[in-house]
Amino acid sequence: TATDNLDTELNITWFVRTPKGTMLSLFENDVQYNAFVAKEKGVYTVYCYVTDAAGNYTMVSYLVTIS
Repeated sequence: TATDNLDTELNITWFVRTPKGTMLSLFENDVQYNAFVAKEKGVYTVYCYVTDAAGNYTMVSYLVTIS
């Protein structure tokens, strides 16, 4: 969940970097998804990028290991 004390309209975009280094967007056909299917073993990095109307932004990332 992302919140802003001044702006209720936030843009949230998710990306995934696969174990082979390929960057994938979880945005497709005007829909932002918050899940993905891991198709190979290894370490995935999940990025969440949030912006508000004023142009402020933040990003967090998470490591997901598939064994």
